[in-house]
Amino acid sequence: MSALKVVSVSLLGFLLTLSLVIFGLAFTMKMTALNADFVTSRIDAIDVSALTEEIIDEQVSLGDLPEEFTEELRVALIDTIDRLEPVVKEQLDTSVYSTYDYLLAKKESPELALTLRETFFSLEFVSSFLDEIDISSLAEAYLSSESVQEDLPEEFTGELKADLVDIIDRLEPLIKERISAVSDHIFDYMLGMSQSLDMVSLMRENILDSEFVGSLLDEIDIPSLLENVDLSSLAMDYLNEQTSEDISEEVEYLVGYVDEIIIELEPWMREQVGIVAGPVFDYLLGISQNIDISVSLEPVKDALGDNLREAFLESPPEELAGLSQTELEQYFDEHFGELADEFPATFDLDESVLGDLRTDITSALADAEIELEQSRQDVAESLAEAEMAFGESREYVGYFTLSYNLLIVFILLLIAGIVLIHREVKGSTRTLAGIFITFGVFNLVAVLVARALIRPPLEQIEDIPSSLLEWIVQTTSSSLTPLLVLAIVMLVVGAVLLAVPIIYSRRQTRMKAGYPYSSSQEDEPRP
Repeated sequence: MSALKVVSVSLLGFLLTLSLVIFGLAFTMKMTALNADFVTSRIDAIDVSALTEEIIDEQVSLGDLPEEFTEELRVALIDTIDRLEPVVKEQLDTSVYSTYDYLLAKKESPELALTLRETFFSLEFVSSFLDEIDISSLAEAYLSSESVQEDLPEEFTGELKADLVDIIDRLEPLIKERISAVSDHIFDYMLGMSQSLDMVSLMRENILDSEFVGSLLDEIDIPSLLENVDLSSLAMDYLNEQTSEDISEEVEYLVGYVDEIIIELEPWMREQVGIVAGPVFDYLLGISQNIDISVSLEPVKDALGDNLREAFLESPPEELAGLSQTELEQYFDEHFGELADEFPATFDLDESVLGDLRTDITSALADAEIELEQSRQDVAESLAEAEMAFGESREYVGYFTLSYNLLIVFILLLIAGIVLIHREVKGSTRTLAGIFITFGVFNLVAVLVARALIRPPLEQIEDIPSSLLEWIVQTTSSSLTPLLVLAIVMLVVGAVLLAVPIIYSRRQTRMKAGYPYSSSQEDEPRP
């Protein structure tokens, strides 16, 4: 081989080796950071619930969590996160694929607002997200903490807590449905898909409407709830707070039967709430400027008189237990008969009753509109900045893709150049085999060493959760897998190229000896 030929082959071999090294890094980048499948696989591999549990346990050991954070609340929270994790990851994966479609020039616009609207800000996602949150379990766990129980009134017994949790459990589907409906309109506004948002109309149509209130009342079992509430004591406490005078015996006696009266009046109360709810909501939301509702209390008077008489005659006070039925009736008429007659005939609901509440509600809704408008502007600015950043990233990805393809062409040209310079099989294959095997061995060793060395430095980092450490190690190992595969492929190709001269030489020898080359007849002489 001439000196010029040796120099040419050496130069091309050096360029080929260098190009393969660069290609190995580029191939790894293309199969990992620029591969949506790889990114989503690593996102799905994060065990968020385990990571949360480790962080909470660490905070508990350090005493950094409030007293309200009980073991029951911890279990309920981790269980909620565990159930929410697949739902969130599914939408996150969809967002990643959409973003990569833009970065890899598979679509012309990033459409970030539309992507968010179809994923995290979609009605389906919000509904699925809320469905996985067990509000009743979280409420039960929260109410079970000692610090919370100390702040609750004495009347809030264990039975009452169970009733409250049961009510929340039955109301959950209805409340979640309305929250989803409201959020759908809010998301449209925040992402710029609707130009205005009327919080008053939104609340009136989805939350503060008669149908919703009626549905809520239908789910509340008032008799069961009253079994665990001492309304008599509560009523007496209220009356004592409202007046400085001593409560008369008649009123005190009346209060003792407030539970029975409320249970009897339950259907009437539900009916009246359904009637007055609409006008009251219109006034509270500022839709109507005045309100004047008069509710007839005749059913209350009838129930009051009937219940008191029946209760008194069936179970009179101890000091009257010896009186006859007639004497008891006379006593009742003298002391309690006029109570029902003195009861007001109507209950008037006007501005003086609801004025302060109306001011608070309209003020809160106005503040909410201002906050949402500011959030809308912030979201628009953030999306604009993100789209600009993605646009620049898309440009760089385009340069990378072009360089990657040109590098492949350049490698093929170098291989062709080495073959043309040698002009014979043995020299060409040996040169290429040496380059490929060297590349394969070097990268194989580098990957194995990198995988072995990645864990010890990370383990030296303090306060890193074990699940996060394991995820980082697995992600790093997975990131090196493309380079490992490439190294193995190069080793195989190099081994094949080393075998080619031997096979080719045997074939040439047989042909010179007068044997036709055939794998099935290679040992049989020609006739």
